[in-house]
Amino acid sequence: MSSFSISGLESRPDLNGREAVVVGTQGARRKVRVPDTGEIIALKAVNLVPNDAAPASRYLQDPTVVPRHVSACDGCGKAYAKTELKNCARCKTPKYCSQPCQRRHWPEHKLVCKQKARVRDEARRGGVGEGCAAMNALRAQDRLFEGKTESAKKLVAKALAADPENLNARLQQALMLCMNDDYDGAIPIMEAALRQGCRTSHGELEYNLGKAYNHRGRPGDQQRALEHLRCAWAANPRDSSTPNMIAACYKDIYSKSRAAADLDEAERWCKRAYALDKDDPRASTDSAFNLAQVHFLKSNGAAAIPLLEAVLATNPQDARAKALLDKARTMALLVEGLDKARSMM
Repeated sequence: MSSFSISGLESRPDLNGREAVVVGTQGARRKVRVPDTGEIIALKAVNLVPNDAAPASRYLQDPTVVPRHVSACDGCGKAYAKTELKNCARCKTPKYCSQPCQRRHWPEHKLVCKQKARVRDEARRGGVGEGCAAMNALRAQDRLFEGKTESAKKLVAKALAADPENLNARLQQALMLCMNDDYDGAIPIMEAALRQGCRTSHGELEYNLGKAYNHRGRPGDQQRALEHLRCAWAANPRDSSTPNMIAACYKDIYSKSRAAADLDEAERWCKRAYALDKDDPRASTDSAFNLAQVHFLKSNGAAAIPLLEAVLATNPQDARAKALLDKARTMALLVEGLDKARSMM
């Protein structure tokens, strides 16, 4: 049985923060038992936050979520450096660590290999049709991850010319609009994809939509962002990007509300992200900086200092960490002086 914490439940706010154990399902909801009260209730996945978030070191045991420089073998599922993996020679899609792994995976892969090869051939010939649209959309996605936005833009245009309703091409278009801060153009595309039933395996669509709402920042956007980001977290509780973005939402809400509860929520989510990343110094810098920011906002400079020093140990040129570290040290000295003055009174 999986253990969760209840979060964001408006109908029963007394249950928020309590442990919940999943005991079954009821339609699209999960039936959970609340050990503190003994009651069994049905909750949406968005209201359940996993308690067993794994540290970043477990990326190498879990092939479903891995750092960008690592990928999973489609045969054995183990994680390898991307340079160690070879693509299927025919369809170029799955990646394998060795020929024995590829041979073992062939009975499963052969069902789709011919179809994927046909799609690639159509795209290579520059044909117009569903295959060309699908392949160009996939290639655009690869170019975006490689940072080649101009190439991705051309491929998306080709895909949409061949099939204006191609969902993947539309989503790549939405990502590029977000990169240009055109959230008014991107959000309707992603919302339409969700209404059509599009669901990504690790919550990428919900994450990108929540991030877009948060960056747009209109009244009510942060709450919409939190709804989508909690869905992304429920789908993928081992990716630190989502709790970092949820924390950013709460920090933005706090900047307007000045409610301590919002800052407490930001701290809670920052700690989740940092727990996921703390075993990987390269990945932990953003999580450490975000948590240090929250400590600083809570006037706890002493807690922020070691986090910022760890960030600078990994990246000595980080100007924002340097600036915040100076402020945190000044704050810590002021708090220490005030404490000494109070003790002498």
